[in-house]
Amino acid sequence: MEAATGSAGLAWQRGLPRKRMAAAVVLVDDGGRVLLVRPTYRPGWDLPGGVIEQDEAPRAAARRELVEELSLD
Repeated sequence: MEAATGSAGLAWQRGLPRKRMAAAVVLVDDGGRVLLVRPTYRPGWDLPGGVIEQDEAPRAAARRELVEELSLD
């Protein structure tokens, strides 16, 4: 991921939890295809997911990210 620049980027970095963890969701259909997303903030494809917030369980974070990114619950 390309780092944000300037004071806004620094403020964003300082707002991240000190212990950085992420969660992702693997969705597979009956045909064995895996759902990937194309992030707007970097090139390529990835699993839906993101940073786990402070005091958030990994499963809850994965579910929240799925709702935020794809409106799926």
